[in-house]
Amino acid sequence: MDDPPIDLGKYGELLLSALPCLIESEEEHDRMLTSAETLMDKGDALSQEERKLLELLVLIIEVFEREVAEEEEETEVEGEPEPHETLLRLLTSRGWKQEVLNDVFGNPLLVAEVLAGRRAISKGQAKALGKLFKVPPKLFAGEA
Repeated sequence: MDDPPIDLGKYGELLLSALPCLIESEEEHDRMLTSAETLMDKGDALSQEERKLLELLVLIIEVFEREVAEEEEETEVEGEPEPHETLLRLLTSRGWKQEVLNDVFGNPLLVAEVLAGRRAISKGQAKALGKLFKVPPKLFAGEA
C-alpha cells in the first residue's frame, strides 16, 4: 500500500522553515539536529510532509557525520615508531643486510634480537647507529 501523496505546498513551507542544506559546519549540524529532534518529538503525530522532511534531515545528518568520522580516521596519527622499527626501515631503505650491524651489537644473535624488538638498544649502540646511518641517535633511543 502506497503512502498518500504529500501536499507540496505544506512540504514547501516546512522546507522554508527548516532550510535543509549540505552541512558544512558544526553550527549547521546542530541546527539540522534540532530540526530533526523537534520532528521526532511529534512521534506518530507527524504529517506525511513532516515525515518526508525528517527523512531528508536524517539523510543529510548521516552524510555529514560519516564524513566527519572518515576525516577523523584519516587524521589519526600513529605513534612514533619503536627504535627497532626505525632501524629496520633504515636498513631496508638503504638495501643493507643486517650483517652491517654486527660490529655495533657484537654478534648476529644480538642483531636479530634487536631487530625483532626483543632487546633494547643501549645509548652507546644508539650513538653508533646514528653515526653509521648518519641520523640523530635519538631515533634509536627508547623511552627513558
